Amino acid sequence: MGNMQRYTELINKYLDKTASVLSGYLNNILPKVSNNWWEKTVIEKMTDDQKKIIRRKEIESLDGLDLAAMLRIFDMNWNEISQQYNLLFDDRNTLKGMQAVRNHWKHEPITGYNLDDILRDFDTIQRFLKLLGADQKIIEELQRIKLDVMQEKISNESNKVVTKNVFIEKSEVSRNGNGLLKPINPNFACRIFLFSIHNGLLRENNDKYEATRKYWKISEKYRDVSEYEFAVGLVKGISLVSYRINKWICDSESKKYIFEGEEISEFEGFSWYKQINDKYWLRGQHFVVEFDGKGKFNLIRPNKGQWFDC
Repeated sequence: MGNMQRYTELINKYLDKTASVLSGYLNNILPKVSNNWWEKTVIEKMTDDQKKIIRRKEIESLDGLDLAAMLRIFDMNWNEISQQYNLLFDDRNTLKGMQAVRNHWKHEPITGYNLDDILRDFDTIQRFLKLLGADQKIIEELQRIKLDVMQEKISNESNKVVTKNVFIEKSEVSRNGNGLLKPINPNFACRIFLFSIHNGLLRENNDKYEATRKYWKISEKYRDVSEYEFAVGLVKGISLVSYRINKWICDSESKKYIFEGEEISEFEGFSWYKQINDKYWLRGQHFVVEFDGKGKFNLIRPNKGQWFDC
């Protein structure tokens, strides 16, 4: 309950920051959209109730408006702004999502909030602030918060049935002092394939090896196996099983690849929430991660990027 209170306070804090950033953004671009911008792009776009509030409070600048009003202004002027600043259709979806987040937290549901709601809303706030060109420090703060929520979510789920006929026992996971799952952090350099296997376990009658090793689209550059190349089978972000990969074989029927390997225990029972915190994972794709053995990892598939702390 304590963490839920903390997340609620953080959401409201970043909604306030979003209002401040959005005010600066609109102050910069609306005068370029219309010469008489206050009247044309603000007053005329308000609801009747909002117009009454503006007149009663004698509001004469965007700083006097709340987040809901500024989001409406952005939305109602979308065509003019997007054409002038080359905004994309996905950016409009981000704006709509931000309006939903504001309404979500303005009117608390009877059932309260859950970690899925909180993670989604933090992600929407982060994406919207990126759209506005917010300071990178704020974006990184939100990323750390999202990782905290993800870790708590995975830790909670590790004590429950994960999916039909697929279980994670308490003894199968590694926890730190405060009871959260330990993040993976190998002490030697290696390359690891991350495979989501919850569907494979159902398909293969809970055979972890068969569920992990097949069937995958593996590009040629990843089929050359080195001494330090491994695969892990994940369910809900927790590694149930791990293997040393010996070789990749093309399945003649599916035209996808299967590895041959030997089971090892080094990577079992850890949280991989930092490595899979991406929507790409949700589409059933696999990841490939490099570790330097010194506390850093680099996600090289789908896109090779920078090194992060484990």
